[in-house]
Order: sequence, then structure tokens, then C-alpha cells
Amino acid sequence: VAGGTVVRTYTIRNTGTATLNLTGSPRVAVSGTHAADFTVTTQPAASIAAGGTTTFQVTFDPSAVGTRTAALSIANDDADENPYNYSIQGTGTAPEMDVQGNSVSIVDGDSTPSLTDHTDYGSALVAGGTVVRTYTIRNTGTATLNLTGSPRVAVSGMYAADFTVTTQPAATVSAGGTTTFQVTFDPSAVGTRTAALSIANDDADENPYNYSIQGTGTAPEMDVQGNSVSIVDGDGTPSLTDHTDFGSALVAAGTVVRTYTIRNTGTATLNLTGS
Repeated sequence: VAGGTVVRTYTIRNTGTATLNLTGSPRVAVSGTHAADFTVTTQPAASIAAGGTTTFQVTFDPSAVGTRTAALSIANDDADENPYNYSIQGTGTAPEMDVQGNSVSIVDGDSTPSLTDHTDYGSALVAGGTVVRTYTIRNTGTATLNLTGSPRVAVSGMYAADFTVTTQPAATVSAGGTTTFQVTFDPSAVGTRTAALSIANDDADENPYNYSIQGTGTAPEMDVQGNSVSIVDGDGTPSLTDHTDFGSALVAAGTVVRTYTIRNTGTATLNLTGS
């Protein structure tokens, strides 16, 4: 439907014994339900000598999907075949793109990321954490779908650098076929990280196919407290206030016990890794 044409060449033969005259204006006329989809791009000669031939061409350029019908009519001076009529038809085809995440369709232009369709990646650690999502491009149309961008799936937006297309889809998807691509989320900072995916293609009404994605960067945050007072990391000045100064204890059998609290004020599990 978008840019496709088929050209047919027909030959008129005069098998009689006198000149055949084509008397119509135009000499070949198109009529019928979808006449506008068929154009006589080359008209035949006005007269054909006995035993001679002439040709004409008709171009099919469908304006919609499905069977498109019309009729050709050629007025002439053949005594029993005037006008000479016959039906023609062609089928309009078009690709139809559908992107799915987690087997759920993602609407073109979707700006509300969701865990359901994997456009929301959930949480990943800023230090070494990644989440990979696989998306499927389905061609539910009747013609080959072409992905025309370079790269075929592009990432843009405020935090585009946090999302990488680690596997690109195929360049073409046959009618009824699928291809997949993968996007990896690797947050560079804590908090919500947003971007958008864009897929240039030849679907007439979904080019480019765009949707928003997001993920959340997480990290642990360690705070040690003594006497309910935070002790600064690297503190070199012990204090009675935060119990880093243990005060006095008898050399002989004297002890002072301090209890410290490790608090994780971050958004991911804190692991104590020493041995």
C-alpha cells in the first residue's frame, strides 16, 4: 500500500481482415469499485492494421489493504466485441508492527513504563547491577516489515547512557514473523532513570515505533552509630558523645562495653564483606 506498484502489459491483436479502430476517449477506460487504484499509464494506438498488434499498460497502486477490483473497457469497431470488457484485481498489502515485552503488547507512543510489559526494569544496583529485557517485534501485517534505522533500535532521553541495546533485531520481518532485541539497564546513579526506544520502520502509521522505558538505580548506604549518634566514616577524633571514647576502666578487671548500630539508609542490601 505504501509505495508498491505492479505494472501489467496487455496486447490487443487484430486477427481480422480489416483495420481495427479503438474509438473510446480514453481508448482504455477504467471503472469499478476501486478504479482509482488502477491507472492506464500507456494507452494503445488508435488503429491496428489487420494482423497487427498494439499494447497498453495498466499500473496497480493500491490505496488500502485487501482485494481491490476494477474493470477495463475498450470501445472499438469489432462488430460483436464492442466494448471489449474484462475485470481486473490486485491485493493491497502492508506490514503491521507490534512490539511486545513479557508477551504483552506495548502501544506505540507509550509513555507510562510498566513492570507488566517489561518497560519498567525494576531495580538494579548502581555498582555492578544490570537488568536485561527481551522485546519481540511481531509483523501482524501482510507484507514484509523493514526496520530502516541505523541503529535499528535507538535509545534517547535523559538517561539514555544507562540503557544499551545489547542485541539488535533483524532488518526485515516477514508477514506473520517475529524478531527480538535485548536492552540492558545498567544504572549510573541512584533513583529513577528514564529513556526512550525508537524503531524506524515502514509501517504506514507506526513509524517510528516509540515507547518509554525506565529503571531504578539502587545502592546501600552505611551509617554506624554509637549512643544513637552517627560516627563519620574516617573519624579520627574519638568522643564520649558517640561512644568512640570508652572513658575509664580499671586495669584490674575493669571493662567498658559499647554497642554500635550499623544502619543501612540506602535502597539496596548492604553486605559486610570482610572475613
